[in-house]
Amino acid sequence: MGRVRDYQIDQMETPIMDKCPECDGEGIVYYEVARPQSFTRDVGYLDEVSEVCEKCSGDGEIKRLCDCGDIVTLGMGHDAEECEDCANDR
Repeated sequence: MGRVRDYQIDQMETPIMDKCPECDGEGIVYYEVARPQSFTRDVGYLDEVSEVCEKCSGDGEIKRLCDCGDIVTLGMGHDAEECEDCANDR
């Protein structure tokens, strides 16, 4: 019975991870930077630059949060949108 209890505790502590909406799960954000005309360049152009996503820190996943701000864990099920405390308050 110790393994079942350990599994249940692990599920209650493991957060549900969702794909990052900022980078679409890539971990890298792309944006355009205007490179203006200068003495060494006859025309300006748009240059695409990549950067590590700040929202997910490059992981591509973020923790699912409840409306109250707490983390939703696997113990509530994979499709859960509420944390354990909010579900118990209903």
